Parts: sequence; structure tokens; C-alpha cells
Amino acid sequence: MEGNFVSRTIGPDRNISVLVRKFIALDLAVYPDSRPGDKHIPDGSSNLVFNFCGKIKMSTEEAAERYLPPYFLTLPYLGYVNVVPQCEMTSLIVVCKSSVLTGLTGISLPYGENAPYISAGNIIPETLWHEMRSCKSAEEQVALFSDFVRKNYPVDEYVPDEIDMVYEKIFESGGCLKISELAGLSGMSDRTFRNRFRKRVGISAKGLSRLVRVHLLWRHIYESGNQDLMDLAFRGNFFDQSHLDHDIKKILGECPGKFFRRDLELVKIYSGF
Repeated sequence: MEGNFVSRTIGPDRNISVLVRKFIALDLAVYPDSRPGDKHIPDGSSNLVFNFCGKIKMSTEEAAERYLPPYFLTLPYLGYVNVVPQCEMTSLIVVCKSSVLTGLTGISLPYGENAPYISAGNIIPETLWHEMRSCKSAEEQVALFSDFVRKNYPVDEYVPDEIDMVYEKIFESGGCLKISELAGLSGMSDRTFRNRFRKRVGISAKGLSRLVRVHLLWRHIYESGNQDLMDLAFRGNFFDQSHLDHDIKKILGECPGKFFRRDLELVKIYSGF
């Protein structure tokens, strides 16, 4: 795989940073003999994924293997996604803040879906995909997408609301705040907060917190090599090690010991860091 897969991160312009965290350009220029498949670990963002070249298959624990469409919107899915390119591929991933995406566009993200993605046709026209596909570089694609967003959605006038604030607070806290604390920050009753959050983000506040904690932990393990599960349980604010084991197996699909001992380079690329 070395030298075949290139992943680059491109920062957003300030005038669309209220919506976009980053852009990720993926390029699999030389297709190897063995299919370079592995897991995408969601982090709680909603990603607009544009595939300009090549076919890609995906599957989850609940959903059977299927080909992905040319462009689509990923959901904050509480679990892993198997990704298997079928040939050379060129893609651009727009990592969006879920609550801002729904606030700007007026769409609702389905809660409890088995598939970790939905069509993006109601917010992104097919003509934009064709125009981006004709670009000569990822930077040109980013500029074209950014211009489309500025012209079609009120990013300049957008004022983050209570749900946006709590959504960001979950990321800032590493997913360690209690739901009662999050509801208190929103100024809503617990029930109203839970319902509004699910509708805007496509996952419960508790589910998003679990995703954020596990994603940060496995990134820490990958970068530091620390595999002390007791220390990790404390670092991730888990009740105990069995709680940590349960969440890691649910979201990563493997026991901690097995997952962290294997080559995670493709998981890193597919998961966007």
C-alpha cells in the first residue's frame, strides 16, 4: 500500500468555516493486487463525500455490502463502516458540523437508520458534482464548492443557536459532559433538549458523546502507542474498563487488544486524520 494512497487536508476559507471543519482529498492512484479496504470510524461530523473516479463498496454490521453513489451525505453513525475501493479512486470529503448543516439547509438527519449515509441530492445538485469532477485539482474543487455554498446558503448571516453551541461543547469537552449538564447549557428541559438535538444532529447527545470519546481515544492510542486500558478508561471518562471495552467494540467493531495491535494506517486515512 505504501505510496499508493495519498490523503491531504485542506482548511476552509473563513467565510464558510461556520459550516466546514476541513476538506480531505483522497487519491488512490495505483490500485494494488489486494483490495485496500478497512474501517471508517465516524467522529460525529456529517460529511459530504464526492467520488469523482472509481467505485467504492461499503458495509456495516447491520447493512449489507453495496456500492456507494457518486456523492452522498454521511450521518453521525454509532458504529464503524467498512470501506473497500474497487479500483483507482479520487474523492473529496467535506467535513461539516452536523448541527450547522441542518440549521443552514433546513434538512433533518434521520435518527436510527441502518445505513450510515443518505442522498445529498436535496442540498447539492448533480451539476455541481460534474463541475467539480472537471476541476484539475482538489484546491479548485474546494473553491468551487465554497463558492456554491456562499451563493446558495446564508453562511455569512448564520448565527449559531443553542443546539450548535451544545454540539460544539461535546467536541470541546471530549464527550465527557453529562447529558444533564448539556441540557442545562441549552437552557431547555431535558426532554426538549434530547428531542431537538436528535432532530438536528441525527444522533442523541449521549451517542455523539460516545463517538467523540472513542474517536479521541483511538487517535491518542495511534499517536502515542499508549495501550494501558485502565489509563485509557480514566482518560476517556469511562465508568470502568468494561465500559470502555463495550464502547470500543460497539464503535470500532473489534476488541481493543486486537484493534490496536494491527496496522491502522488505512483506518487513519478513511477516518480523516
